This record gives sequence, structure tokens and C-alpha cells, in this order.
Amino acid sequence: MNRDGTRQRGGLVLSLDRLEAVVRRDRAAGRAIVMAHGCFDLLHPGHVRHLQFAASLGDRLIVTVTADGAVCKGPGRPVVPEGERAATLATIGCVAYVAIDTSPTAVENIRRLRPDTYVKGREYEHSRHRGFLAEKAAVEACGGRVVFSPGDVVFSSTALLEAMRRGGDGREPLPPGIVVPAVHSQRMKNGSGWESNPPGT
Repeated sequence: MNRDGTRQRGGLVLSLDRLEAVVRRDRAAGRAIVMAHGCFDLLHPGHVRHLQFAASLGDRLIVTVTADGAVCKGPGRPVVPEGERAATLATIGCVAYVAIDTSPTAVENIRRLRPDTYVKGREYEHSRHRGFLAEKAAVEACGGRVVFSPGDVVFSSTALLEAMRRGGDGREPLPPGIVVPAVHSQRMKNGSGWESNPPGT
């Protein structure tokens, strides 16, 4: 159920031009717009909890997905193509709209979509990296706020892939409780090893 009382049964994958028009209509109707952005490769429980938290902050949750050519996570990434990533996200009940973003950061589309709330993972809370700071500045310039999700359930697509590689033939079960390695958080804080999307989102 959305905050405005309407029932949400999964979202639509739209072009950015169409999404901009739909968001404009929702805003005119008084609905609060929440935005999340990321790669969302190998969708996992951390992604879902992040999006559920984001949806609780407004009436419409829009998700922009980093296009294949803009993903900066190393060779072989993303594992899942952009169209399938977007379509999968659209099946999650709390997500209203999904669009594919060809830029490595969300800055341009923050300016276009002007969300009331922009949600990032907890690992960004104290980050001084210029990419995140540019996103934050864009949100605040359009009168919005940046909120960090709790991070109570943290997984990493990168760590999951590494666990599968260690398994050899890929048939061995993944180790329980895989979490984001501390080195990722440190890189986010000092600005090195930047990835346009945090390991857990």
C-alpha cells in the first residue's frame, strides 16, 4: 500500500522522457516522489530492504537503473543485462516506476525528476566522494533531501559473485551471512575505488 492509500502491485519500466512526464503528473496531484538509483545486479535481500525503506518515505518510488555501458564494477559486470534488471525491479510491489539511466551517476536525472527524497545506502552517510556529493547537491538544489537507508540487511553482489567463484563449479551453496567487506566502506569514505553504485545497492 502506498502512503497515499493507493495499492501498488509492481511498477512500469518507462523511458526517461515518459517517466519525467509521469512524475510531473504525480507531483501535481500532491504525491511525494522518492528516488533510488543503482546497478541492482544480482538482486538480493539487501536491495529489497533498501527499496522497501525508500518507498516508506513517500507516495511513489522511482528507481533509475545504471545502463550496462555505464556500470563501473570491473570486468564482466553487470552479470544481468539492463533490460532484465529493470524488468525485475518493476515486479517489486513497492516500486512504482523504473527507467534505465545511461549516465554513471544519477545527477542528470535528479535534475530532471526532482525527487522530494533521494535514498542512498548507509555506507554513503559520511562519504566525501565527488560523485556522491554531486548527487547530494543536485537533490538539495531542487528542494529535496537525501536519506540513508538503515543497512540492517547488507549483501553485496560483488561478494556473492566472488563466493561463487571460490566454489569452483558454482554448485556449492553460498556461505551464510555474506556482507559488504570493510574495504568497500573505507573506499567510499576516502574517495578511492569509486563505484557508481555501492556494493549493497
